[in-house]
Amino acid sequence: MGSFYVNALAQGGWKTLSKYEGRFSVNVMAKRGNEGVTVQVSPTGSGTSISVTTYPLPR
Repeated sequence: MGSFYVNALAQGGWKTLSKYEGRFSVNVMAKRGNEGVTVQVSPTGSGTSISVTTYPLPR
């Protein structure tokens, strides 16, 4: 599951900094220029929760 998000970010020009893929969740951190992004994916009772957070990186 984590490779899907890594590939999708790469297609958008993001460079993966770290990826954690556990039994029940995936967390990917990436950067593009002066921006950072964190993608968190985990199951819920009736589906999947996906959180995408972008933020400026310190210079």
